[in-house]
Amino acid sequence: MWTGEPSLGYVALGAWSFSSGLANCKGDADLVERRGAIGGIRVRNLIAPNLGRSIVVFTNNGDFE
Repeated sequence: MWTGEPSLGYVALGAWSFSSGLANCKGDADLVERRGAIGGIRVRNLIAPNLGRSIVVFTNNGDFE
């Protein structure tokens, strides 16, 4: 479900899944990104399953990207 297809922009099942370099990490980290919005609130969550880390950001800024 979290395997992103590069030819489709790394889209996975309801999310984007890709490898990326992160500050202070050796090598690339596998990331899963999910975006959403409801009632003027935007949500972004990023999961790094192999690192056991995640972050969720909520904002009421409609221009947030």
